[in-house]
Order: sequence, then structure tokens, then C-alpha cells
Amino acid sequence: MKTSLQISLFIFHLSSFIFLSATPQPAGDRPVFRADDFIEFIGLSASPFESDQRAKMPPETFFDLGVRYYRTGVCGPLQVDDQPELVETWWRKTGSRPMLLVDPGRSRAVKMDWLNVKEDGDFTYFLNIIKRYAPGSIAAIEGPNEPNNKFPPQELILKFRGATDELAATRYQNELRAALKADPATANIPLVMYSAIFTDHVLARPCDAFDFMNIHPYQGNNVPSSSLRRNISMATRILPDGAVIKPFMPTECGYNVEQDISNHTRVTGTLRAQAYNIPMLLAEYFRHGIERTYLFALHNADGYGLLNNDHTKRPSWYALQSFIKILEEKKWNSEELEW
Repeated sequence: MKTSLQISLFIFHLSSFIFLSATPQPAGDRPVFRADDFIEFIGLSASPFESDQRAKMPPETFFDLGVRYYRTGVCGPLQVDDQPELVETWWRKTGSRPMLLVDPGRSRAVKMDWLNVKEDGDFTYFLNIIKRYAPGSIAAIEGPNEPNNKFPPQELILKFRGATDELAATRYQNELRAALKADPATANIPLVMYSAIFTDHVLARPCDAFDFMNIHPYQGNNVPSSSLRRNISMATRILPDGAVIKPFMPTECGYNVEQDISNHTRVTGTLRAQAYNIPMLLAEYFRHGIERTYLFALHNADGYGLLNNDHTKRPSWYALQSFIKILEEKKWNSEELEW
């Protein structure tokens, strides 16, 4: 059984960084993690079945990595009609399961004249979509993505129950949670908090309608921990007074190679640095007790990603695949549907 020390040693050889404690460790018992716990912790923002990607990028481009969790949309404009069936097929084959990212408007729970939705708060359509997925094939559901992001051309502003931005997302999250819990078919699917950027959540509090907290702790070209604790501190302010802090599941993070034009950053990296930094980021987040981390992204999005624009594999794709293969201990049993 591999230990966390062996994981650290591997990262040293991979990226020439040594993770040492700032103070001497006391004698006595110390926590030991299975290497497979680390593999369970790795996720990737990847949509292997989207209509605009399938012809250029076969699903194997993602599944050959060995990542067990992926973040993909549900009810969005690029989702194919047979996504539930494809998810089940590849889950049975590989053990990999999606976290489904909610599109509030297209979930038809938000008032939208162009979708003929007259009132906020009816989750019937959305629940019926979720119930098309095979029981056990969904790892989690994620609330709205960055509803306060006003960088053009996104304009991801959410309007719900007379509110906008973070407050609208809180109201939506509360009702999404209630709807999922009220239906026996969806009650046990974990729910991840919605994501928001550049906010201390003062306008959105209080809210605890989720099983996992969410952050998008991008750090530019700095070390991974440079933004992690600040983002954690800001996110916890959404909780009611006296609430227990729930486990964190960042649904976006990573290192970019090309300029992130959408978010108006001038920070760029290199292919070599990205390949070194991604394993370091995963190890650092694991050391901080993060439940699961979803890297952004598989394809080239805003300069991030493990693939180039022509879908050829970047060095970071091979680095992540090798990282997983070296550390994984369990194999998928497609008959028993378990690792």
C-alpha cells in the first residue's frame, strides 16, 4: 500500500519540488492515506459527449486518462439527447462518473419567455432529465456556474425570484436542493454549492443547501496554495452563523498555457510548466484536505486544458495519465460496478 510520503516523493521527481513541513513533526501516530484515496480525489472538467466535440475528439481521449470523475453540463445547448445512455455505457465500462453542472435557464426552472417558462421554481422538467440517468451513474450535481460573472462575452447573470447574481443563485440553490431531496429517485445524489467569483458572499448569505462547498481558486502562474486559503475563507461566509463548514470540492482550477482572454488576464504559462504544475496543484489541494478537485479543462478553454485546439495532447495530458497510473491501486470491476 502506497503512503502519502510516496506520493510526495513521486511529485519531487516529477516537478523538482519537495513538500516539507515548516516545523518538525511531533513523534507519535500520523495519518496515512491510501494512494487510491488520492486517485478518488482527482476530477476533470470534461464533456466527452458534447455535440461540438464528438467528431473531433472521441470519448477515449478523456477516458484513457484514468480519471474517475468528470464535470459536464446537463440541459445545456451542447448536450446530446443520448447523454444519459452514453454516461451509463462508459460508467459500466470504465467506472468514471459525471458531476452534472446545472444550466438554470435551460433546466426550465427559471422564468424564460423564449422557453415558454412563465414562473420561477418548477423543477419538474429538470428532475425528469436527471431520472433518465441510470441509478448510481451520477457522482454529484453542481449548482449554477459563476452567476455573477459579467466578463463579456459570458454575461452569466442569473435572475431568480426577484434577485440577481449571488443572491439569485442562493435562492435557486435552496429550491434546487429541496426539489432533489423531495424525490426519492434523486434524494441521495450529492449536491455541490454554486460557484461565484470575486465575492465574499455577503450578499448571498445565509445558505447551506449543499453537501459540498465550491470555489474556483485560480492562482495565475503562482504556486497552488497562493489563492486557496483566501478562496476557502471567502466561501465559508455564505454559511449561516454557527454552521459546520462542509467539505470543499473546487469545480474549476488549473494552469493556462495561452492568454485567458475571457477573464481579461494577461498571465500565460508554458506547456512544460503546466505539465509540472498540475500534479503539484493536485498534491497541494489533497494536503489541504480538499474532498475532490476538478481541473479545468480537457479541451483548450481560455488557454487552459490538456489538449491543443486541434485536439492533440499536450504534455500535461501525459503527465496526468502517468501520475494516475503510478499511484492507482484499485481496478474497475464492470460486473460488480465497483472499484
